[in-house]
Amino acid sequence: VVLERGATAPTPTQIKAGTDASDATPVAAGSVSVGVGESVGTESDVSGDLDEKGLYDIYVVASDQATPTSTQYTQVAALFERTAPDMSAPLFKAGFPATTDVRSGSLQLTVKTDEAAKVYYVVTAADDTAPTVSEVRSGQESGGGEPLAKGEVVVDNPNFLYKADIFGLADQPHTVVGGAEYAGSALKVHVVAYDFVEAVVTHAQAAVTSVPVTTLSDDTRLYSLECTLPSGAACELQCGKGRTYEGGAPSDPACSSGNSFEPGVRDYRIFAADDEETITLTSIVTVEDNAGGVAINGTAVSSNSVTKDLGYGLNYFVLTVTAEDPYVSGEYVVVVDREFGGAALNSTLESLLLSDAATDLAIDFRFDAALGAADYRVAIDSSVERLNVSTRAFYPDDVEVTLFWNGGQGYDVASTHVVLQLDQLQEVPSTLPTQMITIVATAGGVASTYGLTVQRYGPGACSPRGMCDDWFPYVPPEIRPESPLVELLDVQPTRDDTYPELLNLEVAYTTALVAPFTETLKVTDDSVTLAVQLSEQGKVYFVVLADGATPPPQREVIEAYVEGAVATGSFTSEPYKLTQPGFEYTITGLSAGTNYDIYIVAEDYALDSALRPAPNAGPVTRVDATTLA
Repeated sequence: VVLERGATAPTPTQIKAGTDASDATPVAAGSVSVGVGESVGTESDVSGDLDEKGLYDIYVVASDQATPTSTQYTQVAALFERTAPDMSAPLFKAGFPATTDVRSGSLQLTVKTDEAAKVYYVVTAADDTAPTVSEVRSGQESGGGEPLAKGEVVVDNPNFLYKADIFGLADQPHTVVGGAEYAGSALKVHVVAYDFVEAVVTHAQAAVTSVPVTTLSDDTRLYSLECTLPSGAACELQCGKGRTYEGGAPSDPACSSGNSFEPGVRDYRIFAADDEETITLTSIVTVEDNAGGVAINGTAVSSNSVTKDLGYGLNYFVLTVTAEDPYVSGEYVVVVDREFGGAALNSTLESLLLSDAATDLAIDFRFDAALGAADYRVAIDSSVERLNVSTRAFYPDDVEVTLFWNGGQGYDVASTHVVLQLDQLQEVPSTLPTQMITIVATAGGVASTYGLTVQRYGPGACSPRGMCDDWFPYVPPEIRPESPLVELLDVQPTRDDTYPELLNLEVAYTTALVAPFTETLKVTDDSVTLAVQLSEQGKVYFVVLADGATPPPQREVIEAYVEGAVATGSFTSEPYKLTQPGFEYTITGLSAGTNYDIYIVAEDYALDSALRPAPNAGPVTRVDATTLA
């Protein structure tokens, strides 16, 4: 008799009678005669009763053919989870194939089939003729040409979702609709599935499935920017370097843009008289309607108008445009040059230049033109032992500049530089000692005092540099006025092929503040708190299983598809994404007084050169925990 998989087993008498355990008609039943010493095979035509590729249990009994026939029946075989013959191609499950995580130059194809399969795909422009089944299998577009992208996905387990990252789409031109650029490239992903073991049985889908998709725009251009000054004086963008300081008169600009941005030009100047204390930037309009927004010096612009204070001299405004693809951004630099109003103001310094005296490499630092004479600080790596310091005044002939190191002797740095010997500092952020540079610039009887706190960190203090931002706010690099301004390129993340390492993974605990400094685990009767730190930005997936359960494979932890799981999930932290020390996450919904095995997989936020995340996942790691009774 043939029964559905997992059905209750019938008795030998019921098998002989051709019924199931409830004496009802089974999926199929039959018998065959076997002579003494014979080996006989039989085939029963039950195709009308079996589902193709269905799973069934088969029960077999034997009795003799003597006269009279024996009433004793012996079960000789029980064949569990036997698969009916595969007579057709794989089928896509509902909702598949599909595209996800669409970017400007890449996308992700997701597939799920009803059986093991090999899925082939090609990508073409949306209005191209769809390729045939055999052309997709061969990685060709219609007519045999090379498609925009091609590949295959091996589906070896129909219980899982499979994904394919498709890159190389960034160079495709945007579709022209009504004479205007569309937001992205209109494409189609053509997909066909074959049986997994093609060398044995080849069942191909009869038709190609075409999935339409539109990539996101990578356009980071500004269309216009207008400006107004309090006095009502003319306010106009000038391309390139603009005014020279030596003669005090404008030089011939590379172009005159009015209030529209020139194609390919990303650096502009605006000139303002000495009595203009603010500037209002309006009509901040992007070329791409669906762009992700504009930020000025790191602050998002909520409307198309913003007013900024002006200091004397150069005021730098960096306009960062985020494309519709949130992983693509570009910058415009607008420098507002506010004139000086008299000799007394000449004590304002234009810049303080820092470099490694051993290598002459510049240190990442510049004055804030809006603040002028103020207190600043800079973080310097431990590899820099001697610091080269020099200054630049707007009018060097009219100013005296004296530098004091840790309150000691003064050095004349109006026309020269000094080299300072740095001390190695501690590696604990909260107790970093300081070294102080004080610069006094005097002109026309007026003195301007600049303070610079130098904080030199050693390995582990705040490395990588991004970890320092909580302690040492980032100061943008200096743009020297005498250097020609150049076009800035879009930010392109680099490829990362390594998974994040678990620098710390344990059940979190608290330490008493008094002796004997007892440590107490952070667990309750229904929760466990984990302390986690990664070597690079990422996220953590977890599965909680009963103590002693079989360790799950990496994929099942990430997909949260683990049989017998008590709890599953994932987490990260903002903005450091688990790279900061001391982060804790609490898993809830557990039972009191129970031992658990918690399995962890860390996955990064790696970005490759095609602006697509290509996550790298680490090995499965276990943490043991016991809830309170």
